[in-house]
Amino acid sequence: MKKLATAIIAVLLMAGSAWGAGLEGVTLTGVGVNVPVPALACTGTGDSCTGNDNGSYGVGNDSTTKWTGSQFIADATATLCSLTLQMSENGTYAGEVTACIFSDDGAAKPSTSLGCATSKPGAADIPASVGDVTFTGLSAAVTLGTTYHVVIWSSTVDASNYVKWYYEDSDCVADGEESTRSEDGITWATRSGANALEFTSNKLE
Repeated sequence: MKKLATAIIAVLLMAGSAWGAGLEGVTLTGVGVNVPVPALACTGTGDSCTGNDNGSYGVGNDSTTKWTGSQFIADATATLCSLTLQMSENGTYAGEVTACIFSDDGAAKPSTSLGCATSKPGAADIPASVGDVTFTGLSAAVTLGTTYHVVIWSSTVDASNYVKWYYEDSDCVADGEESTRSEDGITWATRSGANALEFTSNKLE
């Protein structure tokens, strides 16, 4: 019994020494001792499509654009945790915008939601001229080389008061540059022109 107690104390001392040396965490097995590993942070650079703001698409300016998506091919296997889109407000927007990651249906259109951001920016968060709008509280797992879609939807439809999502026309060719629109988030149509909507993302690391 004394030998067992001595062994446990020695292991605990070793764990404490390792922790003090700056290790992120140690899990000890066989002696009933667990040292937690710190949680991952939303600080990694994730997938993106950035360019020259060649134009914009309205989101919520009519019923067929209430949902808008843009495809991308995942650069790594990761969990995306936030999105930042290049957007602006047209008129006085009265709704909220939701952002999600969707799977692909095999025909370059969104299929199923894999996760949505919990933050929902409104007029106070969307600039009058093009700028960053960030969506936080996202958790969507993506796999290297697989096609996905960034999808946003507006809670309101108004021909004069809506949001704009900016696109580029040549810098995201590797991602297919396919953008889509939908009235209900179920049936999708391809927008005219090969214009990829701009976004950046963060991943857990």
